[in-house]
Amino acid sequence: VDRLAQMTNSLLDLARLEESSETRKTDEPKQVLREAFELVARPDRELVITLPESLPPLRIAPENLRLVATNLLENAFKYSSPGGKVRFVVERAGSGITMVVEDEGVGIAPEHLPHLFERFYRVDPVRTKGGSGLGLALVKAAVESASGKVRVESEVGKGSRFFVELPGC
Repeated sequence: VDRLAQMTNSLLDLARLEESSETRKTDEPKQVLREAFELVARPDRELVITLPESLPPLRIAPENLRLVATNLLENAFKYSSPGGKVRFVVERAGSGITMVVEDEGVGIAPEHLPHLFERFYRVDPVRTKGGSGLGLALVKAAVESASGKVRVESEVGKGSRFFVELPGC
């Protein structure tokens, strides 16, 4: 029941993101990101955070920025080994930012990379660790609703890096 409720909520979020033409902004992205870090923290994984002293206001709703950060971090933790490191790096890029979430996990084979952001796409049974297959579709919809970009690089056995570019206001 919990899993169905979570899937239903994810589908509703996805529909909201894809249908919304409203442009909102986040005045305090650093605070929103800190909230996301607290939501996903795990005692058996190390989270290394690199944030600049200040961040510009971003053209993304606070709840969407939180969704992007939490989904990417949850995936990084999920596919990393206990004791593994997850890195979350934010850099200024023009008037906006670039976020990089990097793990030392199992990695993703090249043939799967073009499909990762599709709804319900699952790589293979080895990577099936719960979830609905909607997390990365939500990330993509949230980023694109802010006129941003998301991409991934990965190598089997060496982990993955997700890059998110978000424009400033």
